[in-house]
Amino acid sequence: MGSKRSVGKLAGEAAQGLMRPLAKIIKKGDRLPSVSRAARPPVHAHPGLHSRSGALSNREVMEQGVGLPRTPETVDHYSRLAGVDMRGKPVDIVEAPDDIAYLDYQGAVARTDDMGVQLGPAAFQDEETLVRTLGHESVHVKQYEDGRVSSMTGPLEDEAYAAEDAFVDTWRRNTR
Repeated sequence: MGSKRSVGKLAGEAAQGLMRPLAKIIKKGDRLPSVSRAARPPVHAHPGLHSRSGALSNREVMEQGVGLPRTPETVDHYSRLAGVDMRGKPVDIVEAPDDIAYLDYQGAVARTDDMGVQLGPAAFQDEETLVRTLGHESVHVKQYEDGRVSSMTGPLEDEAYAAEDAFVDTWRRNTR
């Protein structure tokens, strides 16, 4: 009979085992400067909700050097045009290789947890993707603020995806 380990511990060990090879795959990213403006734990340190849109992965955006400038000014500009309110929560721009690997493993361009929003490079691949991502994540910020986040994330994600078109419509009206 094998040793008795909790399912949580086994899941954590499995996740760590998956993260190491992913981090090696994007090793080239180690030479890239970090754009993140706030010191915070790695994005995978806290459970969170994710945005899953985007034609390119975070790694592809970094390698190809495509998209909008990944700066706080870009985030502020498109947030204003789309009517996005992050309710004072920090918005970090993620560029650390381990964090990019985590987002790509999740198939996500961004994530939100109780500490704020983390935008991966793929969130910046084009204007509409950034607007959708900002709107989506702002819905999650409100969900956290309202105490509605639990292990049942399906309805929360459905709500965030359903809200994206309204943010895109506002952005389009404000850019004409």
